[in-house]
Amino acid sequence: MIGAYGYTGKLICNYFQDNQISINIAGRDESKLQEIQKKFSCVSEIIISDISREQECQNLISAHSFFINCAGPFTEESAAFVKLISQAKNKYYLDICGESSFIKKSFEENHIRAIANNTCIIHGCAFESMLADLAVQTLIKQTGKINSLFTYYLFDHSKPSPGTRITMKLSKYRNFQKIENGDWYTYKPSEEIKKIDFSTSEKNTAIPYPLPELVFNYIKYKPKQVMSYLLVSHEESLFFGDAEKPSGDLKAELIQLKKRAFAGPSESDRQKQQCTVYVQVQYENGNSDMLKLTTTDMYKLTANCIYLAVQKMKAGIELKGVLCPGELFKGHEKETLNSLGVKMHLL
Repeated sequence: MIGAYGYTGKLICNYFQDNQISINIAGRDESKLQEIQKKFSCVSEIIISDISREQECQNLISAHSFFINCAGPFTEESAAFVKLISQAKNKYYLDICGESSFIKKSFEENHIRAIANNTCIIHGCAFESMLADLAVQTLIKQTGKINSLFTYYLFDHSKPSPGTRITMKLSKYRNFQKIENGDWYTYKPSEEIKKIDFSTSEKNTAIPYPLPELVFNYIKYKPKQVMSYLLVSHEESLFFGDAEKPSGDLKAELIQLKKRAFAGPSESDRQKQQCTVYVQVQYENGNSDMLKLTTTDMYKLTANCIYLAVQKMKAGIELKGVLCPGELFKGHEKETLNSLGVKMHLL
C-alpha cells in the first residue's frame, strides 16, 4: 500500500488488521511508516520509496504483484507509476482516485498495454464513484441506446479529509469536462448549474463537479450526455462561478499544501456524515430510471470498498486492462451495495 499514513490509508489498515490481511507499506517518510507499523500488526514491512522517481517505482513493481494506492493527488504524483504498472506483467492495482482527468488519461494510455501484459488496473475504488458505478450497473437492464447518465451527490456534515481538501484546492488548475453529443467537451461550470426537483432537501441546486463515473459511464455505455453534480442550497451556489485559471505554479502550491496540518474528520464527525446519491438514466426511447442511494461515514465506506475489492481480486479474477470498480462485482451489484451498508430506493 502506498499512502498508508494518510487519512484513508489508516482506515484501510484498520480493516486489514481486523480481517487478518498482511501488507507491506511504502512511502517517503520513514518515521511515519514506522508509526503505522507500530500501530497496526498487519503491516509486515515498510519500504522507503518515492513513486515520483522511476527507479524506485521499478523496484517496488519488481518486488510486488498487488498495489493499493491511496496517495493523492494522483494527477501530479501517480501517472508515471500507473504507466509502469501497465508495462509490467501479471500485476494488480487499485486506487481511491477521485480525479476524472487522471482516470480518463489512464484509460486512453494504459488500457491496451495492460491487457497485453495480463495486468488489471482499477481506478476510483472509493465511496462516491464505486457506488455510482454499481448503481448504474443495477439500473441498466433494458436494451436500447442511452441518452444521458447523471449522478447527483448530496452531503451533510461532510468535513473533508486532508487529501480531499488538497484535491479540491487544486481543482482550479483542471479543466471541467463533460460528455455532450457522445464526446468530451470542456465547459464553464456556471453554464451547467441547474435546479432539480427530486430532492426533498433545501439543497436543490446542482453544480457540476467532474467525478470518475463520467469516464466509467462513457467507456461502458457510450451515452450522448454524462455529468456529475453536487447538490447545494441556492445561497451556496452563489459562491460558485467561473474562476480564472491561476497563473501560479501548481507543484509549488502542492508542496505548500502538504506542509499544512489539515485535520481530517474525527470518528464522531464521520458518524454524522450523511450522503445521498441519485443516479439517473434516460434512454433514447423516452424511458428513464432513477436509483437513490443513502449511506453514512464516507471515508470508512471507502476503506470497505478497498477491502471488498481486495477480497474479490484475491479470490481470482480473469479481468485485465484499465477497468471500472463495478466490473469486479458484475451480477452482484445489489449484494455488494448491501454489504457496504448502502440503502437503495428505486424512484
